[in-house]
Amino acid sequence: MRNVLTLGVTMAALLLTTAPPAYALPSSRASSDSATILVDPTYEMSQVSYGKNSETSVLAARHLARFLDHEIVTVTPKPTVTPTKTPPRQPALTPTAESWSLNANLLFDMSNTHRATLGLAPFVKDERLCALASERAPEVNAEVAGGFMHQGLHDRNIPFWITENIITMATEQSAFDWWLGDYIHRLAIESDSTHSCVSCSGTACAQEFTSWSAK
Repeated sequence: MRNVLTLGVTMAALLLTTAPPAYALPSSRASSDSATILVDPTYEMSQVSYGKNSETSVLAARHLARFLDHEIVTVTPKPTVTPTKTPPRQPALTPTAESWSLNANLLFDMSNTHRATLGLAPFVKDERLCALASERAPEVNAEVAGGFMHQGLHDRNIPFWITENIITMATEQSAFDWWLGDYIHRLAIESDSTHSCVSCSGTACAQEFTSWSAK
């Protein structure tokens, strides 16, 4: 009995005076995608390392030493999930005067088709007239609304004689029918001018006529 008691006291003394060494995972096995837990069985300190960063927790050491029996444990952290952003819906595009216009070439062909029925020579398209018509078409709506039709053409002081038809209509056919139904506009289409060109901006169109006679 005395021997058993003496052995028990000796083991208790060894437990109180001897602190087991801390354990660590060899550095060759450490990586940036796992966490290495270093357990100090004295319960004084424990380290959790993530690559080059680490944090110390006394409480973690106590729990780990108690339940893991001083073993080395490697914990793989859960991957961080980055939420995917849903791109905002783009509003539907509404047709504008810039994206949709009456067909200027169709109006030009209608003019020559009408002239052919009268035995008149077809108009020749000229790029200089087309450039002028392209400038005039966007000005038509304001002139019609303000009651000062063809003002933009007169303000340009063209050095040769020129005639102009302008119109604002929903379709090419309605625009051409209106021109033919009006005496002055019909005369321009049936005139002896040799060159012409039509340009449209939305529902507004301008057609220029000339034979390049100087003023």
